[in-house]
Order: sequence, then C-alpha cells, then structure tokens
Amino acid sequence: MFRKILIISVIFILSVGSVIGSDIYKKYKISSNDNYLMKISFSDGQTILTMYGEKENETLVFDKHDVVIENDTVFVKGKPVLCSRGFFNPDGLFSADEISKVKMNAEKRGKIEIFLTKKSKEMSSFVRFQSRNRFGLNQNIAVEQEEFLRGSAMSFWSNIKIEGEVNGHVIAVFGDIEIGDKAIIRGDVLAINGNVNHAKNSTIYGKIQATNVKDKHRFFKLWQLRRHKNNLLPGIKFYYNRIDGATPQFGFKYQNRELMHPEIEAFAGYGFASERWRYKIGLKQHLLKNHSLTIGGSFYKKLTSHDDWIISDNENTLFALLATEDYKDYLEAEGGRVAVEFDLPMDIDLEVGYQVEKYKWLEANRNLWSLFGGSKRFRPNYSSIDPTIRDSLKTIINGNELSSLCIKLSYNNKAKNNYPFKSFITARANLECLPSTWNEGLRYTLYRYWAEATRYQIINRKSGLIFRLDYGRIAHDMSMPISPFNIPIHKLFFLGGLGTLHGYDHKEFYGAEFWLGSIEYKIDFPAASWDTWLFYDIGQIGNPGNMSTTEVKNSVGVGLSFTDIIRINISRRLDRSDDTVTLYVRMKHRF
Repeated sequence: MFRKILIISVIFILSVGSVIGSDIYKKYKISSNDNYLMKISFSDGQTILTMYGEKENETLVFDKHDVVIENDTVFVKGKPVLCSRGFFNPDGLFSADEISKVKMNAEKRGKIEIFLTKKSKEMSSFVRFQSRNRFGLNQNIAVEQEEFLRGSAMSFWSNIKIEGEVNGHVIAVFGDIEIGDKAIIRGDVLAINGNVNHAKNSTIYGKIQATNVKDKHRFFKLWQLRRHKNNLLPGIKFYYNRIDGATPQFGFKYQNRELMHPEIEAFAGYGFASERWRYKIGLKQHLLKNHSLTIGGSFYKKLTSHDDWIISDNENTLFALLATEDYKDYLEAEGGRVAVEFDLPMDIDLEVGYQVEKYKWLEANRNLWSLFGGSKRFRPNYSSIDPTIRDSLKTIINGNELSSLCIKLSYNNKAKNNYPFKSFITARANLECLPSTWNEGLRYTLYRYWAEATRYQIINRKSGLIFRLDYGRIAHDMSMPISPFNIPIHKLFFLGGLGTLHGYDHKEFYGAEFWLGSIEYKIDFPAASWDTWLFYDIGQIGNPGNMSTTEVKNSVGVGLSFTDIIRINISRRLDRSDDTVTLYVRMKHRF
C-alpha cells in the first residue's frame, strides 16, 4: 500500500510541475531567422511553386497538365522540380532532411500557402532531430498504427496513409490522403489536387481541406472542431476471455493539442464472469518537448498476461467469442508504475520504469458462451503446466506483491527506409530486475531478459522474406541452478502453437531459457486475390545449464492471406512421423 501511495504522489507532483512548466512552451515563438526553401500556393485552380535560392528565386505557375514524370523525376513545364533524392532550386539539389518546419496558411476564400523552412547550418543537425518530419518525394508514405510522428507528414506527387498519430500537419501535393479509424492528427489535413478520405472514428484537431472536392468536408470540419474543443474524448473498451468473461469498460482520454498539459486516461469496467471490477487511471506529460522526453505513470486493477507478444487482446477476444479459444494465460494485478520515455536518435526508443503489483490467481470459467463453440470448453488457466506443479506455483505468486525495475529498448527503421519500397528492420528488448531487497517473498534477485529482431526483406514488388529471431533467459544471483519450479509462474517462457512453434500444442513447452527462429516467404501470384506464404519455425526451450540436452523443435507450413485482414495457416511439426496438421487463423499478419 505504501508503494502505491508513493507512485500516485510522484505522478501528481510531476503532473502539477509540468503544467506550471508549460508556460515555457506558451512563450515559444518561431524565430524570424528562418530561411525559406520553398513556397507552395494554390488559388483559383492553379498551383504556384516558388523555389528560393541564395541569390535568386524561381516561380512556376501550373496545373496538372503541365506535369510530366520520368523515372523518379518530376518535371513542371519542362523544368525538374524534385526527385527521390530531394528538391531542385536555383542553387542545385537540396535534401528533404534540410527542411526544419512546415507552416501553412489557409484562407476562407480558398487561397492556401505552404512554407518549407530551414535553420542555419550551425543548427541543422539539431533541427533534423527536433522536427522529425516525414516526406514522400514521388513515393507513398505511411504512419503505421501505434506509431507517433513528432513533426508533419508531406508528400509530393504521391499518397499518404495515416493509421497512427501525427503531431503536425498532413499535406499531399498532387496526391491523396487516407486516414484510418484509429488515426490521430493534431494539425491540419490538406490535399492540393487530391482527395482526403477519413474513417468515421479518426481524430483530427485541425481543418480538413481537399481542393478536388468543394465543400465536402465543411460540416465535418465544424463538427470535428466542436468535438475536440476541450480535447476530451469519451471512449468504450470491451474484451472477452475465460477469466473475466464479458468486460465492458467506460472512460475518457484527455489530450492537449500543444502537449502542454498531461495526457489523462481513465477507464473502469466490470468482469461479469469473475465478478470483479477493473480500472486504470494514467497520466503522461511531455517534457523537453523538442528532445522527445516523456514521463508518466498509472495505477490499476487489471488482468495481466505475458502473452501479449503472441496475440493482442482484440484478436484474442474475437477467437474467444467465436470459437471458444483463449490463447492467453492471466493473473490479476493490482498496483501501479511510473516510467520515463526517451525518443533517441537513430530510430531508437528507450523506456525506464518502476512497477509494483500485487497478484491474485483466478481460475478459468471454462463453460462460458461462444458463438460457434458448441459443447467445447475453455482450457484451464496455465493449462500446459501439470496440475500438481501448477498448484505449487500458485502459492509462490498468489497474494504476493512484486516490485521491479523495467528497461525497454526498441528500434524501427521502417519509416526511414520508406516501406513498402525498401526493406527494413525492427528490434525490441526488455530487461526486468526484481531485487530481493525490494521483494520480501523472493530469496534472490531475479533477472528476466527477452529480445526480438525481425528483418523484412523485400525481394521485388511481388515477393518478400521475413526473418525473425527471439531469445529469452531468466537468471538469479544464487549459486543453485535456476528452475521453473521456483520462479513466479507469469515470468516463465512458453513455446508451442500460435505465434511461436506452429504445429505443436499451444504453449506445450515451458522453461527459463529459450530461442526461436522463423523464416516466412511471401509470393503474390499474378491475377490472384490472395498472397501465398511458406514458413519454417525452429526453436528450443529449457533451463540455463541444460539447453544442450534439450531437443530442438521445428515445423513447416503454408498459408494464404487476404488483403490485410485475415491469414490462414496450415502447419505440421517435424518431430513426429504422422501427417497431423494444425489449422491457424490470424486477423493480422506481418507483411
């Protein structure tokens, strides 16, 4: 209880301090020393492009019929304007990396002006880190779901797709903009000689304008601005599993457009099968805004699972409702956490957090309803562990409180490499430390490591490869060998089935150390409405010190994916002589 009060107090102090400090942001003004690189205007159906040089400027007035694209170069009235390497101005070619800010003025009479500026040479490296804009020069760009773009997204003679969050403007010059259902855009949305298609539930704080369609978004703009006048977004969440059953949650999220105030999120709900309340209250404040430093925390009472790396709550809810399949195992966790997040250079994100949770074991409600389940019953909680061993592991965790230090690193150069045109790499690593001095129930300091690296290799526009490697290990500071029988049950590693070793029973193997590798090959056959996949999984799991005596498991499979929504796999394990295959259906796939 003391630790929980401490966490809440820290969150409150940080939030109050950040609100007081927000006056620093309010006093900030754009420097008058900005140098213009380019100005784009649109009025009365004509586009005006002005390129600024050191000694002279060049202006082109044109419409879409004056544009010719050869290879990757765009020509306007016979003059090169841009290519994949940058923009042409009177002084030569300059890269999009030199652009510091994107500023926009839109008048009611339909005149639109966009300015691209740069800072002095002494500040250029700092500005590139600070702005984090994304440009598409005759190449489509995207901001994926769960991705945060600190600057603006802007394309020239190409399209933009937004599924995540953009802190600045979204502008397409001679291109279209598509905004997804969960997208958040804090600036304006503008398509010059293009269209804007937005999902009904997208969140847009600024204005929406598309020069190709007159007045299409006028009502939407007024409604959207009223809706977000106070930046207060009500929400409903829902999940369904074999522990809580149907669990609706109601709450709100407060966001400040300029990131001056703390982001506040509060949700509460009730699990009808477990007859237990669930809640979460969280605060997050952006500090040192230009250097991407965020501090925040939360306190909650929730179901926690270490299977999130295998399947999301939304996808798992769908399987539970339709087919009596719940792929996760759970504990109830009541407590809180504080964390500091750093957005570092070279596409690296770092998070350092402190967490306190009190756990409760909950049995599965195996006879819950599902639409197509028939007489099938849900499996027990942590069903892959022998019941006798499972009962002993319950006593280690049930009713006990654990405190831990958590460090998370992630790397993703997908946007930098301009996917889907170039290959990219993603990686993430977690380190969790549970000191014995913080935890009375532990006789030793426990360390849990986990890392994953994935290479998305594009062979051509019809085929590609995915290479994935995972490694995890649990260690402690005692001389005795580590064993899964003296480790908190939710800290163990599991392999088998969905998302790991396809073809094997779900979470068939468990231990304190593992490695897992997979190769997937995608083929897009001509005239086919689906993609074909071939894949191979290989892995090993055991305990530190005896991995050499543990058998390596592997499997092969084939799959079909339809658009970006569904993928069907058939897999076969290779350590048996029979021809038994296992069918998997996924609602989201990787490539």
